[in-house]
Amino acid sequence: MLQKIFLVLINIFYLFFATSGMGIFLGNRFVLSIPIVSLIAMDIILIIMVITGQSKFRAKPFFFAVLFMIWAIISTIIRYDISTFILTLFGLIMMWIPLTIRIPLPDKLTLSKFYCQGLILSFVISYFELFLSILFKQKFVDILPLIAHKSVGDLSEGLNISIDRISSLMTEPSEYAVFLVFGYICLDYLDGQKAISRNKLILIKINIVFLLLLTFSVSGLILFFTYLVLSSPGFLLIKTNRKKIIFILFKKVLTLLTVIIVLFVAVKAIPELEIASASFIDRNISFIEMKDNDNLKSSEGSRSNSMNIAFDSLGRDYGFFGQGFGKNVSSWILENYPNTVYSMSGEGEIYNTYAAILIGVGIPGLLAFIVTIYQSFKTSKNVNFYQKIFFLLWLALGFFIGSLLYYSYWGIFYLVATEASFYKKNIKSVL
Repeated sequence: MLQKIFLVLINIFYLFFATSGMGIFLGNRFVLSIPIVSLIAMDIILIIMVITGQSKFRAKPFFFAVLFMIWAIISTIIRYDISTFILTLFGLIMMWIPLTIRIPLPDKLTLSKFYCQGLILSFVISYFELFLSILFKQKFVDILPLIAHKSVGDLSEGLNISIDRISSLMTEPSEYAVFLVFGYICLDYLDGQKAISRNKLILIKINIVFLLLLTFSVSGLILFFTYLVLSSPGFLLIKTNRKKIIFILFKKVLTLLTVIIVLFVAVKAIPELEIASASFIDRNISFIEMKDNDNLKSSEGSRSNSMNIAFDSLGRDYGFFGQGFGKNVSSWILENYPNTVYSMSGEGEIYNTYAAILIGVGIPGLLAFIVTIYQSFKTSKNVNFYQKIFFLLWLALGFFIGSLLYYSYWGIFYLVATEASFYKKNIKSVL
């Protein structure tokens, strides 16, 4: 019974993944949305299954996760009140659950299909968002209640255009870009398992890459091209014959050419897209060449500089032990880096998970975190080629998001950690 409920919940989570910016506000930043409620319920079910003997902890990752939490508590409570990190600690426990408890799902194939259902729903939302801005000069925030969607606007400001970066109903475009990249990987996995028709595969992939480009997200594009490299024949020492290598490379080249053609036609057909694309390209050329002193105020510059801030924290008082878990990381950033992108809106947010961990809990905390996720992956059964790629991309994702408790970081790991080790049954196609 619990397994069936769990399966329904995770289907709901991935179906509504791209609507995470629509929900009830709790505080200034947290949005209680359908996917987040589903994640919390999934975690609770996993705990109940452990208690009732229907699942069990993974011993090694559980041990290091407990070490991480003990270190976070000890290194913080000696200097700060527990109220400054108790909620973050609770959130951390919820995030550790899929890393430390075996997940009762039939297989990764079923989960990938659920994920693709969410992709298709996001396409409908995204194209509506695009046409709403082009044809009616409106945004989601103009017509929908209970929405945290942030129309970023750094492409439209000063360009005299109405189009914004596409983000579906997620809180920001880069978050949607990550969702699209992992969806592309799911499609390749389904294709490898012969679980999707060729026509559906091509059509969904074209939409993914087209919308990925319309997010104008550098981090999303970096993740996407990283995946293309990782999935190349022989990159991870995957043995295959020469004919298969040539065939796979041919498919990749054909896919990229198709996307380029579709994008070129769309840009030429919609003047606002052409203006926005030109602005985006100029901005990133400027960043790469470091011609503009304001580069570090951009999202790309702030992410690239975040590790410098983390290493700087090691040289300060309590650096090795960490500056404090929870809100104390934000307080330290606000105090030491005022009037920067990191202190924007008084939030004190660092745009790199590993940097945030290093600042908050120091070197021991970072080592405990890395060993926890390594052991979680290592102790998973039936790990295959795509499982390895999912895991490596999940690790890379940490360099582009600013919180260990970021819900998509947490939710995507369910996809990464799934293994066919609990029960088998025939699953009908959901695509």
